[in-house]
Amino acid sequence: MKVLFIPETRTAITGYTGYVGRSIVKFGSLQGIESFLSDQVASHVIHLAAHIEEDSNAVVENQKIDQEVYDYCELHKAHLTYASGNNVYPFTLDCDINSPLDLDTSSNYAKSKIQGETLLKSYTFPRAILRIADVFGLNQRHGALFQAIQEAVVLHHPLKLFGSGSKTRNYIYIEDLVQYILHCSSISAEGIFNVCYSDPQSTVAIMSSVVSFTQLQIDHIPKEVVENIRTMIATPLEGFNYKYNFNKSLELFCLLSKEKGTQE
Repeated sequence: MKVLFIPETRTAITGYTGYVGRSIVKFGSLQGIESFLSDQVASHVIHLAAHIEEDSNAVVENQKIDQEVYDYCELHKAHLTYASGNNVYPFTLDCDINSPLDLDTSSNYAKSKIQGETLLKSYTFPRAILRIADVFGLNQRHGALFQAIQEAVVLHHPLKLFGSGSKTRNYIYIEDLVQYILHCSSISAEGIFNVCYSDPQSTVAIMSSVVSFTQLQIDHIPKEVVENIRTMIATPLEGFNYKYNFNKSLELFCLLSKEKGTQE
């Protein structure tokens, strides 16, 4: 497996070419060496790599990826920071780290993360499991909502709100997520952590805030939408405070999207 190895901290980062991985290198100002995991002796591993497509291969492929990383950490007694997700929880309110996981989920990606967390129980190395909220940031390739918002702001087009906009999630801005991950690894934190801002947001509330920041209009498009609410209770991390809250990070996101629009 290819990793980015940071000699200064002896940290190996899997999935470093993905959105979160590239952002860690950018916001963390990291200087690393591209290498195979087996060629380095790391004291810390930040495990971001995953097959994210919603197909039948996700569970099998992610098991292979996780197994390789876990075996490496067990051999070297390295601390692991494992990127899980909020979709391990069922659709309900106020999930905390002790809430039951959604073992009946239809999402193959969620199944693979539940499997990854379960597999960890058979290992002894120190680890932190990060159940990460919906991530947003400029130029992300996932997350249709914020991709659509960025496009509307850049092109100065109306926002499109499908149905009632009742979908509700906790969110985390990419810069804050990066700093959370790096701090978690640096202090060798152990346990399970819900990584999110404390205030859940519905799609319609997000759109209303974007309007206040950008003066764009909203086009309401009728659509039957299945009730889609999943919220988490944020877990504190020793010695860490978020730089932003949701509202401030959304304002920054809109400002950066505007700037991108003036440059194109």
